[in-house]
Amino acid sequence: MKRKPWMIALALTYPLSLQPAMAEDDKNKVVLIDVMGCVTAELQVLPYSSQYSAGTVSASATMRSNIPNSSFDANAYQCLGSWAALGGEFQQQAICQGLTPSGEKWLVQIRDNGQKGKWEMVDATGPLKGASGGGEYIRIIQFPQLKPTQTQFCHRITGSITRP
Repeated sequence: MKRKPWMIALALTYPLSLQPAMAEDDKNKVVLIDVMGCVTAELQVLPYSSQYSAGTVSASATMRSNIPNSSFDANAYQCLGSWAALGGEFQQQAICQGLTPSGEKWLVQIRDNGQKGKWEMVDATGPLKGASGGGEYIRIIQFPQLKPTQTQFCHRITGSITRP
């Protein structure tokens, strides 16, 4: 059957919310994760001294999967966290809530040193409910700060989760 131009246009405008809720990796017990995320974050800073400072971060981001048909492709997420620079050592912790295009939510915890760290699945809804797992978080690019209370960067998140 030859496709007519209006059929192609209709397929291209098919809303994500109407697409099937389960991506290819939702059929597997172990779900591999390899995503790129780009973040814009607002910072509150307690600038004690050049050696010691701390603050909070409120971030929003989108991510794209490097694995075709992944549940984690085109997800949006928000993070709230805190950080501290103590005598030249940086540490950060955040909780992030994500939303898939089909409406499922997931919650992860991230701990890092500003450049790399670990993430762990805390909870999820839908096909990922009861999943556990985690992996690595690596910052791959930091953009110049446009103002002292805002930062923008991209990172790569890899790992896996296992469904019950």
